[in-house]
Amino acid sequence: ELVKLIIYLLSVDSAKWLPCDRPGNYLYIRPTIISTQAQLGMKEPKAALMYIIITFMLAIDTPAGGMRLHTSPEDMMRAWVRGFSYAKLGANYGPSPRHVLILWLYGPDLEYIEAGASNIFILWKRKDSRKELIAAPFDDKLILDGITRRSCLELAHETQSNNIVITERKYSINRVIEADSKGRILGAFAAGTTFFIYAISQIHHSRKDINIPMGPENEPGEVTKKIKSWLLDVMYSKTQYEWGVVIPEKE
Repeated sequence: ELVKLIIYLLSVDSAKWLPCDRPGNYLYIRPTIISTQAQLGMKEPKAALMYIIITFMLAIDTPAGGMRLHTSPEDMMRAWVRGFSYAKLGANYGPSPRHVLILWLYGPDLEYIEAGASNIFILWKRKDSRKELIAAPFDDKLILDGITRRSCLELAHETQSNNIVITERKYSINRVIEADSKGRILGAFAAGTTFFIYAISQIHHSRKDINIPMGPENEPGEVTKKIKSWLLDVMYSKTQYEWGVVIPEKE
């Protein structure tokens, strides 16, 4: 029933906010349910209100030269095991000059977690020379299991598994630095509801810059462009997919 309500709401409002002659923008859908029972303390409510908020969002595209990230200070922590980082609202906790987002690290090994409101994907060449697209795992619930992240992984498995190893496992900033020193980093991108697919061109860590290869004329690399293109095709119904829903317009 909730899906039916969302479809009806969008069928009424989409024509106004997303006219066919201005493609690229989108509506951010946020279903919400709150308790309406007057009470003190924490207990299961007997009455609740469900409503749907939609917010108009302008298209956000990768800036010229890609997105720059700054790793989190060692004395600051965003998430921890058995915490609630998997259910948090993503936020940008304070970009520094020239850097768009903070890249949050965790633990003594400085494991990758997330960048602001986005999940991070690194494309590198393994020591056996195979290409690998790697993302932080959801096992210990340190990251938000975002729908854009899952969509990227699903589509990558379906379309690129013959050419690229798709992996979800822990990896650290030190491993990225090592791979960079040997020329094995091939690309990187951030994925999230707001930023969608954003190419990463640089990671600043401990006063040093890790420069991530980009495509010709500083455009996103080949794999980043392919994944973004696949998702856009689903969004605009150019490709039929099991979780793609076409919204009919109301007159």
